[in-house]
Amino acid sequence: MKFIKTSLVLVILLFPFFNIIAENNQTIEITESLKNILKEYDTVVPLDNGYIRVSKGQKQGLLDSNGKEILELKYSHIGNFSNGLALVNKDLQYGYINLLGEEVIPCAYEYAADFKDELALVYDGEDLRYINADGNVVFTCNFDDAKSFSCGLARVKHQGLNGYVNKKGELVIPLNYEWASDFKENLAIVYKNKEFMIINNLGEIIKTLSYEDVADFSNGLARVEKDGKYGYINTNGEEVIPCQYSSAESFVDGVAVIKKDKKCGLINTNGEILFLGDFNVIKEIGNGMAVVVNGFYHGFINLKGDVVIPCKYPIAGGFCKAGVAMVVDENFNGGLVDKNGNETFLQR
Repeated sequence: MKFIKTSLVLVILLFPFFNIIAENNQTIEITESLKNILKEYDTVVPLDNGYIRVSKGQKQGLLDSNGKEILELKYSHIGNFSNGLALVNKDLQYGYINLLGEEVIPCAYEYAADFKDELALVYDGEDLRYINADGNVVFTCNFDDAKSFSCGLARVKHQGLNGYVNKKGELVIPLNYEWASDFKENLAIVYKNKEFMIINNLGEIIKTLSYEDVADFSNGLARVEKDGKYGYINTNGEEVIPCQYSSAESFVDGVAVIKKDKKCGLINTNGEILFLGDFNVIKEIGNGMAVVVNGFYHGFINLKGDVVIPCKYPIAGGFCKAGVAMVVDENFNGGLVDKNGNETFLQR
């Protein structure tokens, strides 16, 4: 049983539970009352809106930020809230619940994705379809593959080529590209004839790029790779931060993780180095904090590079908008920590 519980904690920690929309804006405070409540569960996962996903055995439920039950232990999986709805799984079928924990779209789909831009992609065993928050089919997708909506457009693929449809299901950007990203900040990166290009939401080519790799736009910049070095371009395709880093990540909350001269650090959108440190890894930026790894242990820094919580956890996830992060202690007990270092761990 101990192995099963530990495995559950480890599996959940590896999933991106922190990139969700804050719907209730509750802050999770680690009080003695909450500590006592959480000890009753096998795993706990904080959500950005202040809810806490809990589990016992194979069933998951939801608590509010004070530990009050929102949803009983009922589903085999509860996803993140997006557009006021969360994806759930019961008996290998998918549906959706609202913020009250009510199943407003029945578990009847073999596959389903989170709601994005007010629509969700589902598969009913016959066709890929997009549904609205009422569960009504908006249109059926007659392509080999499709993705969730972003910036009013969804990427679709047919016979090996990619294009985009609007919310009426109309193919508004033709199936011309060998590879294509989702739209971010009203721009997408596409690839054709061995060239990357930036296109806008009308399908117009903004610029053809001469790089080995191009990431999505974030905070007005996209990471690019040239001759094994990384830098950033702006939305016009101009290289505004030179390709000089041995590694680099996309911008989050105005900062990006880079590596230079074997040191990890953060830069701002002007390309100014905020700090360079001796950490092995910097990752999972969120709520003004970042996870750092030193040797085998994880800790937390602020975006100035100051150590806020020392590296003492074998495993740690990023801070969610509700103000806490998931951590695991040396006995592999899962728990939560806040920005002041207050902790609570599950007892098994």
